[in-house]
Amino acid sequence: MHDLGGVLANTGLGYAVLSISFFVVPLYKFAAPRVQEALLDRAKSKAYKDLLRYKALLDQNIISKQEFEAKSRELKAKLL
Repeated sequence: MHDLGGVLANTGLGYAVLSISFFVVPLYKFAAPRVQEALLDRAKSKAYKDLLRYKALLDQNIISKQEFEAKSRELKAKLL
């Protein structure tokens, strides 16, 4: 009886691993590109907002034109 319990426990564990692999792997393959795309969109959106913010700082003479140009090159690289 003790051996039967071990066999059943190992079988259950094997079944759980197979079940997870049949469910998780396809889900990951489906979701991963969409998650990466969303993260890239978020980064571009943040870079755009930061560029507008630095432009406002330039317009208010809080930062110099050189500081703005340096930051704008960095942010534009993220946008493109």
